[in-house]
Amino acid sequence: MENSLEPTAVVGPRLDDSITAGIAEGARNIFVNRNLNIEKISVIGFDMDYTLAIYFKQAIEELAFDLTIEQMIAVKGYPAAIGEFRYDPGFAIRGLLLDKLRGNLLKINRFKVVGRVMHGTRPMTPAEVLAAYERKIDTSDKHLVSIDTLFSLPEANLFALLVDYLEDCNDGATQDYIRIFDDIKECIDMIHNDGSLKGLIALDVPKYIYKDPYLALTLDKMRQSGKKLFLLTNSYWEYTQLVMTYLLHDELATYPQWQDYFDVIMVGARKPGYFLTDSPFWVCDPVTEELTAFDGERFEPGVVYQHGNIKVFEQLIGHRGDQILYIGDHIFGDILRSAKNGNWRTALVIQELEDTIHQSRSMRAERTRLTDLEELRQKIDRELLLVTSKIGKLLELPDPAPALAIEIQRLQASADELKGRLGELVEHLTLIEEQIDTAHHPYWGEIFTERAEVSRFGEQIRDYACIYTSRVSNFLLYPTDYTFKAVREWMSHERLDLVL
Repeated sequence: MENSLEPTAVVGPRLDDSITAGIAEGARNIFVNRNLNIEKISVIGFDMDYTLAIYFKQAIEELAFDLTIEQMIAVKGYPAAIGEFRYDPGFAIRGLLLDKLRGNLLKINRFKVVGRVMHGTRPMTPAEVLAAYERKIDTSDKHLVSIDTLFSLPEANLFALLVDYLEDCNDGATQDYIRIFDDIKECIDMIHNDGSLKGLIALDVPKYIYKDPYLALTLDKMRQSGKKLFLLTNSYWEYTQLVMTYLLHDELATYPQWQDYFDVIMVGARKPGYFLTDSPFWVCDPVTEELTAFDGERFEPGVVYQHGNIKVFEQLIGHRGDQILYIGDHIFGDILRSAKNGNWRTALVIQELEDTIHQSRSMRAERTRLTDLEELRQKIDRELLLVTSKIGKLLELPDPAPALAIEIQRLQASADELKGRLGELVEHLTLIEEQIDTAHHPYWGEIFTERAEVSRFGEQIRDYACIYTSRVSNFLLYPTDYTFKAVREWMSHERLDLVL
């Protein structure tokens, strides 16, 4: 079965590792939502998967997709024919909602207004969207699932394909979409938990994980500036050891082992529970992975700790709250919880950011034209408002003289002309907006926006990430006493003088 959309370019690390060129064009910059003085940060922590370890998206997602289908057939009894499904890396984007009650994927804006919707792999018409949803939706609805990590994209694609397939097999009849999703979720959790996914990655690590040549230098620069570094990952020791050895072993002579880069190593953290519970720390034997209780008064270098909680961590590390910067890729498990429950400063790694910026730069002329036309639209809007206001005042006069009637006709003709110009302008604006949108994705558009509004994903980034960037090594070009300053955000009335 084929998807209804053509696949787009695969988002992944750009193998042009010219970091200075990247920052000159903006793709390797660090972007700021809230002011952050790095000099005041004493401790910097890192997630591993999709943060320190950047995955080749298509390779890892295809692997997860194919293994999940095998489980769906073998364990859940789905037809062998679904083994013919092929993963489409350009089908879904992060930030979507999956409606497991109706079999849909949705994109909403920051006001929770529904924009674009797919039923299975079929885009729904505006009329169908309106019939299925109210204008705004409740994102806490138990039937809505956030596609908020890159690990979630294969399950979204498989869900859509199964909706199509099972409806086609049953003459278009509505299916038990909740069961379909739950089966997928159970099977994809199986391949993560039973080691089959990570076992295949271990057989060919360079196929699945990108080795950033600047990562070791970045961590060393942070340590040399006096920062304490820690690793906090949900992955367990065996896989953590495999990945971190690949990324950092023998990169710098001053660090014989990758563990030497970190003051504290915590695996199996079970985030977001790490920030919400009082789960105790255990010491993990790096050879046998056996656990022993930890009741020490300090963390020891080189020791591997498992599980744990934020309260004890802050006590033992000797720092808390905004003295700590945590860098991760998961908007909920890494960023929201560390900010809300720990008052930590936060940096979000968004792997898609580099491609988004490159696409935006390729559409620079169109974006400039769009800005110019928006300003012209505002100018015509104001002119039309003045004309209609004058007409209204003249119509309020009792028994207007013939001269006034002529003036009203003249003003009405002017208003009609302005309305005509405005209609043409709006059509032109819509066309350019669609061109820019389609350049990012043929259906979902740009990940951080939904039409003219910020998307829900974009709003979450603004709400919870102090800073954001495409990869950890982008910190290398910034001084360790640098203050990241947010651009002043103008309210609507403050912009008035900018357009008059």
